Amino acid sequence: MTNTADYTAQHRGGAAAYDAYFAGMDTTMWQKLAFVGAHFLLDPGSRIADMGCGSGSGTYQLALLHPQIRVIGVDINPEAVRIATEKYRLPNLEFRIGDAAEPLFAADPLDGILSSSTLHHVYTFNGYSRDAVRRALRSHLQCLREGGVFVLRDFVSPAREGYVLLDLPRGESRGDAPAELCDADLLLRFARTARPLDTAAGPGFFIEEIDPAEPDTRRFRLSHKWAAEFVLRKDYRRDWDVELLEEYTYFTAEEFAEELARAGERLLSAEPYWNPWIVANRFCGRFRLSDEQGRPLSWPATNFVAMTQRVRDGGGIRLIERRTADKPPSFLLLAAMRDTSAPENSVFDLVRRPGPVCDLLPWRVAEGRLLLAARHGYPRPITCAIPRGPSMIDGARWGGYLIEPITGMVPHDSPVETMAEIVLERAGIAREGIVRIDPGLSYYPSPGGIDEIVNALFVEVAGPVSAHPLSATLSGLDTAGEIREFDAQHLLRAAHVGVLPEARIEINLYALMDRLGIRPDPFIGEPIEFPADLARPFARADLDALLARSTVKPFAPADTPSGYLRLVRSVFAEQGEQNGSPCTLAEHELEFALPRHTSINTALALPLVSDRGELLVGIETRLLPAPQRAEGNARLLTAPAWRLDRTVDSLDTARAFVAGQFGMAKEAVTPLGAPYFPSAGITPERVHPFAVRFTGDPATLPYDFVPLSVLRARRRHLRDGHLLVGLLRLAHALGLTVTSD
Repeated sequence: MTNTADYTAQHRGGAAAYDAYFAGMDTTMWQKLAFVGAHFLLDPGSRIADMGCGSGSGTYQLALLHPQIRVIGVDINPEAVRIATEKYRLPNLEFRIGDAAEPLFAADPLDGILSSSTLHHVYTFNGYSRDAVRRALRSHLQCLREGGVFVLRDFVSPAREGYVLLDLPRGESRGDAPAELCDADLLLRFARTARPLDTAAGPGFFIEEIDPAEPDTRRFRLSHKWAAEFVLRKDYRRDWDVELLEEYTYFTAEEFAEELARAGERLLSAEPYWNPWIVANRFCGRFRLSDEQGRPLSWPATNFVAMTQRVRDGGGIRLIERRTADKPPSFLLLAAMRDTSAPENSVFDLVRRPGPVCDLLPWRVAEGRLLLAARHGYPRPITCAIPRGPSMIDGARWGGYLIEPITGMVPHDSPVETMAEIVLERAGIAREGIVRIDPGLSYYPSPGGIDEIVNALFVEVAGPVSAHPLSATLSGLDTAGEIREFDAQHLLRAAHVGVLPEARIEINLYALMDRLGIRPDPFIGEPIEFPADLARPFARADLDALLARSTVKPFAPADTPSGYLRLVRSVFAEQGEQNGSPCTLAEHELEFALPRHTSINTALALPLVSDRGELLVGIETRLLPAPQRAEGNARLLTAPAWRLDRTVDSLDTARAFVAGQFGMAKEAVTPLGAPYFPSAGITPERVHPFAVRFTGDPATLPYDFVPLSVLRARRRHLRDGHLLVGLLRLAHALGLTVTSD
């Protein structure tokens, strides 16, 4: 491919101009690269190219995050490359001049490529051409080896079409220069001059100023896309004329995913991203966005991040739900239990698999790093099931190829050695290399509706677990992925950004690292603000007393399910490409459980209070049939959680819902890492964890408040998987020291 684009319009002057530009751009670089860098789970000795590296700051951060990987920064601007080469020096880092839209590494393929805020330049300076972006994507693919990973970070067009209302402060302009204009006047100028390189249609877009909703504001009606374009760039005034040339948003998230699939890459994940610093410092209090009826809309995504993988020729690249099956469900079992202690005799629906589940986590320590063997690329098609109601409220889209523990169903009451041998054999790991086997955590992944307890085993191995493919008979599709080793710290980072979307590895990794005295690397996610101390001392709950309460068994079998859950049996297909056209490689019937009337999204909330400088977490006691069936006691300590109804269709409305449960403002609710699937083999349910800084009287809440340090130290006695995920992430985010159970 020959690129005829003219990128000289991006030139910003001398070294001082570049220093000023990069200083402003790099304000949020650490957050950006910590998030994006967590998507790379590569072996030592791998090579990554950062295409369109700009200042080199992000490339440098990527090299710091991955010291055992060679990182190459590529940029078409010689001055940017010169500055980066002089400023950033690491043994595993280099910078090169080159056009990121060309297949620069086709002769020596890479293990990973990062394209961070680059493709919108390709789009802009090729005459606002989507075809130029498509060509660049294919060039990237040519530079990857089989199994190589491509991570795309760029702007994204809003999925919602049509017109919106944008409210801006009624400020006063001090002059005609962009830096001197108030936001409202700058918007009007932008509406006349945007997209200036479009010689055919001409610059600008439609806008009208209408009556304001409040006296100190000005209200504008314009398309959703151009409202997003403005609020994303309104603070880049020093280089306004150069920024004006660029059109940031050219594909929606759905279009991005489709284009990546057409390029022949396996989509692993794709999701909008809201940079916390930008939201806090450039969005909140700076503007309001609403639909034409005045109903609030969510903040525009600051970025879109997609992760794809190059697969073997003819290999599977997508999983789809093709149709419902002719046969009724027969693998999953649906039971009903009636609570005889409740006045209304409430009935709980429970779904379960035929046998118990055992997770194996083979581990070793090499050169001071904890390594863990896991299944990589295992197909879980039900995470890609056709939405019934709102699907992922954060806008995420999954390819369905997951990283998860080495797992299997085992006979009831199997000894530890027997469970380990069964799962090891299925994974193709030799028994002779095992040093010892220790119990990990044992918990209910989602006790409100899944009748299952997962037992984990830590398996210390003497040497490396060689990467090897799993038999396709395990999945019933064209592939079952492979067994490979991962750096444990990289896996935790991946969990917090959603690349490791199944939580079972994550919570056991925390337990194993505590046992070995290994401190996790810094938490990736929004900072958790420590709440202010309560005005007066508060009566804390005693965890031992809560755990020692008498056994209760109020549940009895019910003749008829409540109708809350339903089982679905569908035909799923794994598709690849032949001669550029989609083809079906395999089909397999799978069963899964869905709620009939609510969405598949669950909100998990940990209410936090501070008493005399110590953080306390609110937990609740629930009577549930799953623990009664498994252990003879229905009483279970859980995290407060709610299955969201279908009117909650975005992260913003989910935060508002959670805030409402505690009578707090939305600003008191902070996401606690990425959402996760509690049981991707049974249900597409996805859980969104939040921390809530509660400032009222804790006695008004129906929860027991226990010090976080106590809960974490006694984690083995906590059986609710959701509670474990939330507590362990919270402790990590706050940097608590390693403890033993």
